[in-house]
Amino acid sequence: MSRVVINPTQRLRFLPRFDRGAHDLAPCVWRIMQAANRYREVFDLIPSIVDRWDARHASLRAPADDPSDVHIDFENGTAEEDARSLTMLSSESLHHLWTVLNYLAFQTVLRDNGSPREQTQFPICKDRKSFKKLHPHRMPGITRQHREWVEAAQPYRGVEWSEILVELSNRDKHRFPIDVVP
Repeated sequence: MSRVVINPTQRLRFLPRFDRGAHDLAPCVWRIMQAANRYREVFDLIPSIVDRWDARHASLRAPADDPSDVHIDFENGTAEEDARSLTMLSSESLHHLWTVLNYLAFQTVLRDNGSPREQTQFPICKDRKSFKKLHPHRMPGITRQHREWVEAAQPYRGVEWSEILVELSNRDKHRFPIDVVP
């Protein structure tokens, strides 16, 4: 039996190339498209899962001290695989969206300062005090107009998507995978 061996450098040639020396928003567009593709895959997968799933094999459980921390258990292997697929696709979508915000933060700092800065990150804060403290460190030297744009996306300004993104992303990265149930 013969094996096909793929040189790792051959795989890399299929990745998109971006100009890292210039103001380049192409990575943002690419990441948004990847997030949209993962999101679409989730919704494309749900009907086939629902058709196969009899729902008799799932059970919900939550600790008594935190009833909101619901976990789903599956006795059926197919249902468990389906849940894992939905979870991974959703996780990838969240990661792409969060990364786009960080790419935009980096490009904004680069454009406003003329040079890149380490530790650049898009700040998302639940209150104005935290934003005023974090934004100078995460996006140093940006113009007033750009700061206002970043501030306009903050949860304390009533923006629900940014609060949900941080909540789900932090849960997925630091605690346990997000549960997606069709």
